[in-house]
Amino acid sequence: MWKLVSSMGLPEPGAWPIKEDVESEDEPSEEDEDDDRLLPPELWLAVFDFLEGKDLTACQLVSREWYALASHDHRAEEYVARWREEKAKKEAERIK
Repeated sequence: MWKLVSSMGLPEPGAWPIKEDVESEDEPSEEDEDDDRLLPPELWLAVFDFLEGKDLTACQLVSREWYALASHDHRAEEYVARWREEKAKKEAERIK
């Protein structure tokens, strides 16, 4: 796996940029918005291919860009649809 990652020209593990000062803000700063652009969208899509629907749904909550990228995968929609069906069944059983 590391050969694949290194052939893509990615930094070695531990060399990734890390935000040391994490503050709670209502509005994301421009720096926060640029964090998900550390990798090109094509690479994020390749990473998302390894995720299950539940994980893709979580990725949609990270940023607007990730939402758009993860929304192209039908597995996120299928997961949400199954979750809604299960929730409706449980609610119907609870009412009985």
